[in-house]
Amino acid sequence: LRLMPKPGGTFRPIFNLARYAKSARRLGLTTPINVQLRKVFAMLRALRRRTPNLLGAGVLGVSEFHARWRDFVAQWRAFTAVSQPPHAASRAPPQLFFCATDVADCYDRIDQRQLFSALLDALCVRGGALSEQKRLRVLAMRDGALSGHAATEEVQQELLPTDDALFAQLAARRHSPAIFIDPQRRQTLGVDQAVALLRQHIFGSVSCADGKFYAQVSGIPQGSVLSPLLCSLHYGSLDIELLLRYLSRCGET
Repeated sequence: LRLMPKPGGTFRPIFNLARYAKSARRLGLTTPINVQLRKVFAMLRALRRRTPNLLGAGVLGVSEFHARWRDFVAQWRAFTAVSQPPHAASRAPPQLFFCATDVADCYDRIDQRQLFSALLDALCVRGGALSEQKRLRVLAMRDGALSGHAATEEVQQELLPTDDALFAQLAARRHSPAIFIDPQRRQTLGVDQAVALLRQHIFGSVSCADGKFYAQVSGIPQGSVLSPLLCSLHYGSLDIELLLRYLSRCGET
């Protein structure tokens, strides 16, 4: 556990869930929490690719932000071209206003029950298929030499029914040109198993400091492999729940 200073004299607790402390290993805890959650993370990542609006208006990473911004610019240019008559070509287009906001303590103030409810909706309603994790060997040319590395992909049967479809998707996304070797090492994760792991992770987070144990009753632990995705999913569900009613009326005003 690390305490990172924040403005105002407060601290941000960062949990190292990638490994266990020596005291935990003496208790027989040998598999780090982030390792235990890898399959859940892969399942949520695949579900998010399947349902892009799962995060509401949220994006993950600069590449997603750039794609969203590019689409917005194209739509705005098309709108201004239609809304302005030809004789007003020299007129300046309508002004755009942008604001920057920051959610204070966004990880610490997440309502655990609301987050878990959003996860149940996403997994059980939108993504109720069995998730299969395949570990592949990828051979590719790098600096004139053939090198290999492992790639783990989450497969949902109704999305990628054949191995050829999986290899085609991998090649198009990040491994082209390459040779894929499937050693038939697979692990399956059902929705019930994923829900059980998420329930334990969200409601059963316990930390130890100065010999005392503390249960986290609000928010989610920072340092978890799932934390950024869970945070985005939580606030995305609030986007859908609270803002959709206003966005549906935009055409009326």
